[in-house]
Parts: sequence; structure tokens; C-alpha cells
Amino acid sequence: PGEVRIKDGETIVINTIKSSDPNSSKKIIVRTLANNPETFLHIKADQDTYFDGIFTKSISVIYNPKGNYTFTFASVAASETVGTLDIQGGTFKFANEASFANAESIIVRDSAVMDFTDSQSANPVSENNILNIRKGAKLKIPEGKELRVGKLLYKGVYLSPATYTSASCDWIEGGGSIVVTKNADAGVKTWANDNGGVWSASSNWSPNGVP
Repeated sequence: PGEVRIKDGETIVINTIKSSDPNSSKKIIVRTLANNPETFLHIKADQDTYFDGIFTKSISVIYNPKGNYTFTFASVAASETVGTLDIQGGTFKFANEASFANAESIIVRDSAVMDFTDSQSANPVSENNILNIRKGAKLKIPEGKELRVGKLLYKGVYLSPATYTSASCDWIEGGGSIVVTKNADAGVKTWANDNGGVWSASSNWSPNGVP
């Protein structure tokens, strides 16, 4: 297998990382040797990408393509990383058994798409995750697929534990569903202004008030 090692606390910026052939048995392991959540792999994709590999330890992954490209995360094994997945544009597509079930948080920003159409994993995301859906972002969940997350923010506001589908949520596409299982912690406040703003302004936080 190929291996990309990132030093603890380091940020690596690349144009793409991929297996050479979607039918290849080649695996790529992206790892750091320590558990520092400030260790980042920043993928500024300049093409569609097929990645059959895993992310280990505490690697945080930022996907910020230079155009409307798709990153197909097609691993046959779950990634163990407890870092963050931050999808800033394009489409991040789960396929095979690929999973970010241990990640601390998953962020889907602006016009980005997180797509589970080809996911075969029972838990591509999980109750370990805080899922943060920003304005304009989409989740594609196919018929028969149920995702479960611990907590879910939509446009900076925590949603109540419940089952959400495309029937009531314009940020969901497809016939599947997402189940939120936990209430937000008492006293937790989140940044609610996607356009920036003053940290000391109460209106920029949800619930209203500076933490």
C-alpha cells in the first residue's frame, strides 16, 4: 500500500490524492503518529478523485476543490480518525464501506454535497458525530438508507432529536432519512454567522448570546 505521513500538528495542502484506477487494489493510508486534532490534510482537488484508502489517528480532512469536482471515498474499511471532515465545496461521495464514524465533527458548507448514494456501510456516519449543515449544503440519502448522528446543526441551530427526510427538509435529497439521537449540551453555543462577523455580538451565536 502507499502511505502519506503527516507530522503531528502539520497541515499538508495537495491538489489531489487518489488511487490510480477505480478497479485497482491499491490502498493509500493517510496517517499521523500522534493524536493532535490540529493535523490537517487539505485537498484542493483539480479533478474528480477516486480514493480507496483510510485516514488514521486524528487526521482532519478538508475537501475544498477548485471546481465542482467529486471526491469518491471508496474504502473497503472504516477510517479510525477522530478528527474533523470539512467539506467546503463540490461533492464528497461515500462508497463501499468508507466511513467517518469516529470523527468528532463533519461540516458540509455552502453549496457542498455529501452523497451516500453508493454507500454500503451500515454506519458511514454515527452517533459519535456532530453534523454541521450550512446554508445551501445538501445531503443525498438514497431510498432505504438511514443515517444516525448524535447531534445536528442546521444553519447554526441544533435540531431536536427526531427523524428527518426530504419531505420536511430541503437540504435532504433522496428517499432516505437521518436520525438525530441526542440533545445539544446545556450551555453549548455555536457560531451562527456564515458570513463572518464580530465575535462579541450576541446575534452571531446560537442560542443568542456570547459564550
